[in-house]
Amino acid sequence: MRKIFATIVSAAAAAVLSGCSSLCPNNSKADALKNSAWTLDINSLKGADSQWDKPAKDITLTFDENGKVAGCAGVNRYFSGKPALENDGDIDFGMMGSTMMAGPGLQYESLFLKTLDEADNFAIVDGKLYLYDDNNVIAVFTPGANEE
Repeated sequence: MRKIFATIVSAAAAAVLSGCSSLCPNNSKADALKNSAWTLDINSLKGADSQWDKPAKDITLTFDENGKVAGCAGVNRYFSGKPALENDGDIDFGMMGSTMMAGPGLQYESLFLKTLDEADNFAIVDGKLYLYDDNNVIAVFTPGANEE
């Protein structure tokens, strides 16, 4: 009888926890990014070479009300097909689409898109957005985006 009771209590707790998307603290972490726009601090991009040609446009990251992303990767526009924000507070940009134009800064663009693919977590600290891969900062963004 105790096993049955314990199983019922465990199942009820799991149901409550899985249904708390609007109440869980991690969801508020994701909500902080919805409807926001950011500009990459290009010097923070882990793995970049200072000898590379800089892109003509700012590298931006915008989140819509559902957590889908879009922006300028320096040369080309990019966009996601699914929300990047996960209910557990993590981030997964998933498959991205982009335009395919040429121009200066393609090395930065390629690294930036790879960085989005590798990012698994984020934090907003002192108004800046930090993307992480295994607890290592891989990119830093300032608020706002100048979309041309």
